[in-house]
Amino acid sequence: MSNDSGRLKKTVFEEIEDWKLEAKLEDTERYFYHTREISKIENGKCCYVIGRKGSGKTAISEYIHRKIDPKKFSKKLSFKNFPFADLYQYSNNSYTPPNQYITFWKYVIYSSIAQLMSKNENIDGDLRQKLSKIYPDDPLKSLPRTINQWTGGNFELQVLGTGLKLSPTKTCTENITPWIQRVEVLEDIIGKYLDDSSYYIIFDELDEDYKDIIVVERYKKYTELLTSLFKAVQDIKSIFPPHRFCIYPVIFLRNDIYDIILDPDKTKWRDLIVEIEWTNSSIQPLLVTSHRGSGL
Repeated sequence: MSNDSGRLKKTVFEEIEDWKLEAKLEDTERYFYHTREISKIENGKCCYVIGRKGSGKTAISEYIHRKIDPKKFSKKLSFKNFPFADLYQYSNNSYTPPNQYITFWKYVIYSSIAQLMSKNENIDGDLRQKLSKIYPDDPLKSLPRTINQWTGGNFELQVLGTGLKLSPTKTCTENITPWIQRVEVLEDIIGKYLDDSSYYIIFDELDEDYKDIIVVERYKKYTELLTSLFKAVQDIKSIFPPHRFCIYPVIFLRNDIYDIILDPDKTKWRDLIVEIEWTNSSIQPLLVTSHRGSGL
């Protein structure tokens, strides 16, 4: 072995030694291995990413979220340490279980898109200015506080001919506008003003309440909440078809949690699923690529 080869190998192993177990702390852009499945997520063909714990779901979500592109906007909604009990209050009683949270999830997704639209200079300037006031970007604000603010603001009607007037409030107040009306108004705004940029809304670390499912009532609420999320994404894809809109909500979920979701429509989700599973055949191309990249 030459001295140069020996030094290179030593450098490689020293770098490997410094790799992090937590994907959010790792340089995903440098080490990320791009597969055909990732392309399906990026182009909106698949929006449910299912895999066992430690299979790389968070690494994929971080890669998509951090990818730099002038026509790509993303918002990552991490539910790590999230007080799930707070979410169970956002039920729409017009729907029967397990669909009662669909409206809430659509509202969260549409609000996230509206916030991203406020950063996009290709969006109508007047609308962008109004959206930036109601959906200010505060990276230090936690997701629970953000959702509380979104659900607590008053939305009055009549602006820009779409029926939306945004009036932010500094404190959470009682909802005086029906959820269904808020969702429909935002839906109209997005349908009328969205450009051809890609908008990724990423749901990750949704397993926070899984540990408590031994309690029957907790299990019921938790699975209904997740079922509604899957259905909300499916509904949005039908309202904003990929051939016209680049709206890409993506759910990352552990396979053992996905398995406990029971719903008659679940079989219809198969077309939208990417399963992260590492086998001998799937690992081999990764090893070949890594070997070529290392120069060894």
